[in-house]
Amino acid sequence: MSEKSLLGIEWLDFFRKWVINIVNNINPDFDGFYFGFTSRDFINELGDEISNNRVYILPIYQNLHLKLLSLFGGENAIIFYGQLLDKIAVSLSGFLTGEIIYVLCITAEKFSRTLIAITSFSFFLTSPWSYRMLLAPWQEVYFLLFLLLAIFFVQRKRYKLALLSYTLAAFSQYQWSFILSCLFLISSLANRFSRKNRSQGLFLPNQLMKLKNLILLISIGLFPTFSLFLQKFLLNLSSNNFVYGGSNVMFRIGLDSPDNINHGGWLASFQFLGGNRVSSCLENINIDSLMSSMTSKIFLLNCLFSISGMVILSIISIIGYVKFSNANKTDRWFLMPIFLVFFTFCLVFQQSFAAHLQGYSYIFGFIYACGLVYFASFVFKRFFSFVPSLLLYIPFYFGVILTHIRVSFLTGLNG
Repeated sequence: MSEKSLLGIEWLDFFRKWVINIVNNINPDFDGFYFGFTSRDFINELGDEISNNRVYILPIYQNLHLKLLSLFGGENAIIFYGQLLDKIAVSLSGFLTGEIIYVLCITAEKFSRTLIAITSFSFFLTSPWSYRMLLAPWQEVYFLLFLLLAIFFVQRKRYKLALLSYTLAAFSQYQWSFILSCLFLISSLANRFSRKNRSQGLFLPNQLMKLKNLILLISIGLFPTFSLFLQKFLLNLSSNNFVYGGSNVMFRIGLDSPDNINHGGWLASFQFLGGNRVSSCLENINIDSLMSSMTSKIFLLNCLFSISGMVILSIISIIGYVKFSNANKTDRWFLMPIFLVFFTFCLVFQQSFAAHLQGYSYIFGFIYACGLVYFASFVFKRFFSFVPSLLLYIPFYFGVILTHIRVSFLTGLNG
């Protein structure tokens, strides 16, 4: 991948500049510093005399490790060790995916369980959504890591460590934790008003069904959101030169203006299912000479086949994940929330999902790996005996991974 793919496996140039700016802005000379913020923008280029410039700000606590790295070795240390930490986080999330699947006991046979765990790890790690996080990682990388760690600790009855991991997940990405807390609240209310207790244990493990635990869990998820909004409000109140903050909520939903070109409705928000935009197939093709160039025709056709194949695998994985959740009632407390939170975010923030195939869609990697592995295991187990099933499983395994690599190869700057 580092030599043959279009973008390699290192941070992209624009992201390196962002990281350096983030570290440099963690200092008292930046207004946001006193309110707990840094920025990926180069403030000096904006100019102090220009009013109402919008500055993209980020919490300092999410980037303290980068600042510490800079103290030991400057920019070179930030780039080298920062990338290394991101790759470890993505790899560890893949390992936790395999470990969680192993514990869920899709099958009783130890060899088959081990094979399924290895497959889940491989599918997650090689997927196009994980590959993008090597190039320009979002905070979703650490949100998923700490969320999976929380699930891992709950499975082993280490509830204090689970609560600590969930707290770190909430502070890693406040948007996901906010929606997750709302889901927990709705689930709890539905459980209390349901005479048949249909939602008992659906979205929460039994150990967290107590009211005080529920309040603590929801509070942890909501606190980063309210805290950041208060900090931004106070920062903007004290500033005369800039407007601090990213794009507004209506812009991300896609209802701010008819000129919002990235809002294509729900269908556009599901582009991530293919791992790449279809437009990636057209970037290196001269439309005028397409009909006369056999090479262009072959590339276009096989490029479309690659992305369409990923769409089919993604749809199969969604079906498999839903079946997996229904078949594991005791584990639905975490399987269903991840699924519902992701697709709630996808369907509400349609513009964001259409504009950014990276970042938000990274969470889908867990759903994809679990669902696809379960669906394949279900089919092979039902229609084939052990030896034929194993012989079919091996080419299926390599076929999926090779498709992942092919689609990742196609990733361009706006793929």
